[in-house]
Amino acid sequence: MTKKRLTDDEFMEVYSELRAWKGRDAARSIKYQRLIRISNRKRKIRHAVILITGVAAVALILFKIPWPVFKTQKNPNSLYSQFYEPYRFATDYRDGSDNTMDMFKSAVIAYRTLNFVDAEILSDSLTGKDNANPDYLLLNGLIKQANGKFDIAITQYLKLIANGGSYAQHAQWYLALIYLKQGKLIECNEQLDSLRLQSGTFYRDKSDRLKKLIGLTQS
Repeated sequence: MTKKRLTDDEFMEVYSELRAWKGRDAARSIKYQRLIRISNRKRKIRHAVILITGVAAVALILFKIPWPVFKTQKNPNSLYSQFYEPYRFATDYRDGSDNTMDMFKSAVIAYRTLNFVDAEILSDSLTGKDNANPDYLLLNGLIKQANGKFDIAITQYLKLIANGGSYAQHAQWYLALIYLKQGKLIECNEQLDSLRLQSGTFYRDKSDRLKKLIGLTQS
């Protein structure tokens, strides 16, 4: 059997049909790939919209819920600056010998005029002579606090608190402020609570206001 050979015209016709078929197939493939890309892009956009919408909805719900953690206390240093002020001695006079009276008066004046260096030297001399005198202890604690020597101030205040009396209230207030400055809010609250429960104390209203500001409250 002899194979029939294609003429040149027939070969070119078949070749043209093959090229046309391949062209149509390539066009269909490109169109299909383009549709896939469009579909993927739309799917990503839908997912992004759903994600953003979900996050926004959760944020809106959380914003409306009165979570205590969303309203924290003010900065302790800021509150300390707001509430701290030097103690005002009613008088420079205190019982004692002429020497100690003059020294106490000079120390008070130095403290009052913010000359804390001289005030500390004079006050240390007084407590060196009598470390049980409540006037000397209070003045020394106040001066140490003004100079940033909080540990010594705490020691002096605790002695006054242990002895009780009106000086104990002053000591508790300034001790609470030191604890606030140090970020010891539990210890600060303890002193404030004690002052709030005492009738007739000058620091009761201040203690109430400060306690509300340092505590976590719902918005």
